[in-house]
Amino acid sequence: MKLPNEIKASDQTSLAENEVFSKLRQIGLSESRLPAWMVQERDHASEMPTAHLTQIHGTEVICADTWNPTLSMQGDGLFRKHSLQKMAIQTADCLPVILWDLESPFTMVLHAGWRGLASGIIENGIQILKESAKTNHVVVCLGPCIQQKSFEVGQEVIDSFCQNQLLGKNEPSAYSIPNPSETGKYFLDLQQAARMILEQLGISPQNIVTHSSCTFLNEDFPSYRRMKGKETKRLLTIV
Repeated sequence: MKLPNEIKASDQTSLAENEVFSKLRQIGLSESRLPAWMVQERDHASEMPTAHLTQIHGTEVICADTWNPTLSMQGDGLFRKHSLQKMAIQTADCLPVILWDLESPFTMVLHAGWRGLASGIIENGIQILKESAKTNHVVVCLGPCIQQKSFEVGQEVIDSFCQNQLLGKNEPSAYSIPNPSETGKYFLDLQQAARMILEQLGISPQNIVTHSSCTFLNEDFPSYRRMKGKETKRLLTIV
Protein backbone atom coordinates (compact mmCIF):
# COMPACT_ATOMS: atom_id res chain seq x y z
CA MET A 1 0.00 0.00 0.00
CA LYS A 2 1.57 3.29 -1.10
CA LEU A 3 1.05 6.10 1.39
CA PRO A 4 0.76 9.81 0.56
CA ASN A 5 3.84 11.84 1.53
CA GLU A 6 1.83 14.10 3.81
CA ILE A 7 0.76 11.25 6.10
CA LYS A 8 2.62 11.44 9.41
CA ALA A 9 4.49 8.53 10.94
CA SER A 10 1.77 7.88 13.50
CA ASP A 11 -0.84 7.72 10.73
CA GLN A 12 1.40 5.35 8.76
CA THR A 13 1.57 3.12 11.82
CA SER A 14 -2.21 3.06 12.14
CA LEU A 15 -2.68 2.31 8.46
CA ALA A 16 -0.13 -0.51 8.57
CA GLU A 17 -1.84 -2.07 11.59
CA ASN A 18 -5.29 -1.69 10.06
CA GLU A 19 -4.06 -3.47 6.94
CA VAL A 20 -2.64 -6.29 9.08
CA PHE A 21 -5.87 -6.63 11.07
CA SER A 22 -7.95 -6.63 7.89
CA LYS A 23 -5.88 -9.46 6.39
CA LEU A 24 -6.00 -11.49 9.60
CA ARG A 25 -9.78 -11.17 9.69
CA GLN A 26 -10.04 -12.24 6.06
CA ILE A 27 -8.03 -15.38 6.79
CA GLY A 28 -10.41 -16.20 9.63
CA LEU A 29 -8.88 -14.90 12.85
CA SER A 30 -11.54 -13.77 15.30
CA GLU A 31 -11.65 -10.20 16.60
CA SER A 32 -10.84 -11.28 20.15
CA ARG A 33 -7.55 -12.88 19.06
CA LEU A 34 -6.09 -9.90 17.20
CA PRO A 35 -2.70 -8.78 18.54
CA ALA A 36 -1.91 -5.47 20.19
CA TRP A 37 1.24 -3.39 20.04
CA MET A 38 2.17 -0.84 22.67
CA VAL A 39 5.31 1.07 23.65
CA GLN A 40 6.39 0.99 27.26
CA GLU A 41 9.46 1.77 29.35
CA ARG A 42 11.64 -1.32 29.36
CA ASP A 43 11.90 -1.47 33.16
CA HIS A 44 8.12 -1.24 33.58
CA ALA A 45 7.20 -3.98 31.14
CA SER A 46 8.01 -6.70 33.67
CA GLU A 47 5.39 -5.26 36.04
CA MET A 48 2.51 -6.26 33.76
CA PRO A 49 0.32 -9.23 34.79
CA THR A 50 0.79 -10.55 31.25
CA ALA A 51 3.01 -13.62 30.86
CA HIS A 52 6.51 -12.53 29.86
CA LEU A 53 10.09 -13.72 29.99
CA THR A 54 13.62 -12.49 30.52
CA GLN A 55 14.65 -12.57 26.87
CA ILE A 56 18.14 -13.76 25.94
CA HIS A 57 18.14 -13.92 22.10
CA GLY A 58 17.88 -17.69 22.27
CA THR A 59 15.47 -20.38 21.06
CA GLU A 60 13.65 -21.48 24.24
CA VAL A 61 9.83 -21.47 23.90
CA ILE A 62 7.89 -21.88 27.15
CA CYS A 63 4.27 -22.79 27.93
CA ALA A 64 2.36 -19.86 29.42
CA ASP A 65 -0.61 -21.91 30.64
CA THR A 66 1.09 -22.33 34.01
CA TRP A 67 3.05 -19.07 34.01
CA ASN A 68 3.89 -17.87 37.52
CA PRO A 69 4.50 -14.12 37.96
CA THR A 70 6.62 -14.80 41.04
CA LEU A 71 9.20 -16.74 39.02
CA SER A 72 11.77 -15.19 36.70
CA MET A 73 11.93 -17.31 33.57
CA GLN A 74 14.33 -16.99 30.64
CA GLY A 75 13.34 -17.62 27.06
CA ASP A 76 12.29 -15.99 23.82
CA GLY A 77 8.91 -17.49 23.10
CA LEU A 78 5.62 -18.26 24.83
CA PHE A 79 2.69 -20.42 23.84
CA ARG A 80 -0.67 -21.38 25.30
CA LYS A 81 -2.73 -24.48 24.54
CA HIS A 82 -5.89 -24.12 26.57
CA SER A 83 -5.89 -21.01 28.75
CA LEU A 84 -6.69 -17.41 27.88
CA GLN A 85 -3.45 -16.26 29.49
CA LYS A 86 -2.20 -13.07 27.87
CA MET A 87 1.37 -13.24 26.59
CA ALA A 88 3.87 -10.55 25.61
CA ILE A 89 7.35 -10.22 24.18
CA GLN A 90 9.54 -7.12 23.99
CA THR A 91 11.40 -5.89 20.91
CA ALA A 92 13.28 -2.79 19.77
CA ASP A 93 14.14 -3.72 16.15
CA CYS A 94 13.91 -7.52 16.43
CA LEU A 95 11.02 -9.36 14.78
CA PRO A 96 7.91 -10.36 16.76
CA VAL A 97 6.31 -13.50 15.32
CA ILE A 98 2.75 -14.46 16.31
CA LEU A 99 1.17 -17.80 15.42
CA TRP A 100 -2.46 -18.85 15.87
CA ASP A 101 -4.25 -22.13 15.25
CA LEU A 102 -7.66 -21.34 13.72
CA GLU A 103 -9.11 -24.62 15.04
CA SER A 104 -8.11 -24.29 18.71
CA PRO A 105 -7.02 -21.73 21.35
CA PHE A 106 -3.35 -22.53 20.60
CA THR A 107 -1.38 -19.29 20.27
CA MET A 108 2.35 -18.54 20.25
CA VAL A 109 4.49 -15.41 20.27
CA LEU A 110 8.22 -15.39 19.48
CA HIS A 111 11.04 -12.87 19.84
CA ALA A 112 13.09 -13.40 16.67
CA GLY A 113 16.18 -11.29 16.22
CA TRP A 114 18.86 -12.38 13.78
CA ARG A 115 20.44 -14.63 16.41
CA GLY A 116 17.16 -16.36 17.18
CA LEU A 117 16.29 -16.80 13.51
CA ALA A 118 19.70 -18.25 12.71
CA SER A 119 19.64 -20.54 15.76
CA GLY A 120 16.17 -21.94 15.07
CA ILE A 121 13.58 -20.31 17.30
CA ILE A 122 10.90 -20.60 14.60
CA GLU A 123 11.77 -24.25 14.02
CA ASN A 124 11.47 -24.90 17.78
CA GLY A 125 8.15 -23.08 17.87
CA ILE A 126 6.70 -25.03 14.94
CA GLN A 127 7.82 -28.32 16.47
CA ILE A 128 5.82 -27.47 19.61
CA LEU A 129 2.89 -26.25 17.55
CA LYS A 130 2.67 -29.50 15.57
CA GLU A 131 1.92 -31.37 18.80
CA SER A 132 -1.36 -29.45 19.08
CA ALA A 133 -2.24 -28.11 15.63
CA LYS A 134 -2.02 -28.76 11.91
CA THR A 135 0.15 -26.30 10.02
CA ASN A 136 -2.49 -25.77 7.32
CA HIS A 137 -4.75 -24.29 10.03
CA VAL A 138 -2.08 -21.88 11.29
CA VAL A 139 -2.00 -18.10 10.71
CA VAL A 140 1.18 -16.10 11.26
CA CYS A 141 1.79 -12.39 11.71
CA LEU A 142 5.30 -10.99 11.26
CA GLY A 143 5.17 -7.82 13.34
CA PRO A 144 6.95 -4.46 13.18
CA CYS A 145 10.74 -4.71 13.01
CA ILE A 146 13.73 -3.04 11.42
CA GLN A 147 13.29 -3.30 7.66
CA GLN A 148 15.93 -4.41 5.19
CA LYS A 149 16.99 -0.99 3.93
CA SER A 150 17.89 0.04 7.50
CA PHE A 151 19.46 -3.19 8.74
CA GLU A 152 23.11 -3.43 7.75
CA VAL A 153 24.96 -6.48 9.07
CA GLY A 154 28.41 -8.02 8.69
CA GLN A 155 29.57 -11.21 7.01
CA GLU A 156 29.36 -13.13 10.30
CA VAL A 157 25.58 -12.64 10.40
CA ILE A 158 25.16 -13.88 6.84
CA ASP A 159 27.40 -16.86 7.66
CA SER A 160 25.19 -17.75 10.63
CA PHE A 161 22.12 -17.70 8.39
CA CYS A 162 23.89 -19.93 5.85
CA GLN A 163 24.50 -22.45 8.66
CA ASN A 164 20.78 -22.63 9.46
CA GLN A 165 19.46 -25.93 8.11
CA LEU A 166 16.54 -24.34 6.25
CA LEU A 167 17.97 -20.96 5.24
CA GLY A 168 21.16 -22.70 4.13
CA LYS A 169 19.23 -24.32 1.28
CA ASN A 170 19.02 -20.90 -0.36
CA GLU A 171 21.56 -18.39 -1.56
CA PRO A 172 22.02 -15.40 0.81
CA SER A 173 20.59 -13.20 -1.95
CA ALA A 174 17.18 -14.65 -1.08
CA TYR A 175 17.11 -12.64 2.16
CA SER A 176 19.98 -10.13 1.90
CA ILE A 177 21.51 -7.58 -0.45
CA PRO A 178 25.25 -6.73 -0.51
CA ASN A 179 26.11 -3.14 0.33
CA PRO A 180 27.75 -1.94 -2.91
CA SER A 181 29.74 0.72 -1.08
CA GLU A 182 31.31 -1.51 1.59
CA THR A 183 32.72 -4.99 1.13
CA GLY A 184 31.52 -7.55 3.64
CA LYS A 185 28.38 -5.61 4.58
CA TYR A 186 24.83 -6.63 3.74
CA PHE A 187 21.26 -5.42 4.21
CA LEU A 188 19.31 -8.19 5.90
CA ASP A 189 15.57 -8.84 5.58
CA LEU A 190 14.40 -10.43 8.85
CA GLN A 191 10.81 -10.82 7.69
CA GLN A 192 11.80 -12.53 4.45
CA ALA A 193 14.09 -14.94 6.28
CA ALA A 194 11.29 -15.78 8.72
CA ARG A 195 8.81 -16.25 5.88
CA MET A 196 11.19 -18.65 4.12
CA ILE A 197 11.57 -20.74 7.27
CA LEU A 198 7.82 -20.79 7.93
CA GLU A 199 6.95 -21.85 4.40
CA GLN A 200 9.50 -24.69 4.46
CA LEU A 201 7.90 -25.87 7.71
CA GLY A 202 4.47 -26.11 6.11
CA ILE A 203 2.84 -22.73 6.74
CA SER A 204 0.81 -21.57 3.75
CA PRO A 205 2.17 -18.36 2.17
CA GLN A 206 -1.41 -17.04 2.07
CA ASN A 207 -1.60 -17.38 5.85
CA ILE A 208 1.46 -15.22 6.57
CA VAL A 209 0.66 -11.53 7.18
CA THR A 210 3.43 -8.93 7.38
CA HIS A 211 3.42 -5.58 9.23
CA SER A 212 5.14 -3.08 6.94
CA SER A 213 6.39 -0.50 9.47
CA CYS A 214 10.13 -0.05 10.02
CA THR A 215 11.04 0.41 13.67
CA PHE A 216 14.25 2.24 12.72
CA LEU A 217 12.66 4.83 10.40
CA ASN A 218 9.35 5.25 12.22
CA GLU A 219 9.97 7.11 15.47
CA ASP A 220 6.66 5.88 16.91
CA PHE A 221 8.57 2.65 17.58
CA PRO A 222 11.55 2.04 19.87
CA SER A 223 14.73 1.25 17.91
CA TYR A 224 17.94 -0.01 19.47
CA ARG A 225 19.89 0.96 16.35
CA ARG A 226 18.38 4.39 15.96
CA MET A 227 19.19 5.25 19.56
CA LYS A 228 22.61 3.53 19.34
CA GLY A 229 21.86 1.21 22.23
CA LYS A 230 20.48 3.92 24.51
CA GLU A 231 16.79 3.25 23.82
CA THR A 232 14.99 2.77 27.15
CA LYS A 233 11.61 1.80 25.70
CA ARG A 234 10.40 -1.44 24.20
CA LEU A 235 7.64 -2.42 21.80
CA LEU A 236 5.35 -4.94 23.46
CA THR A 237 3.60 -7.45 21.23
CA ILE A 238 0.62 -8.73 23.21
CA VAL A 239 -1.71 -11.64 22.41
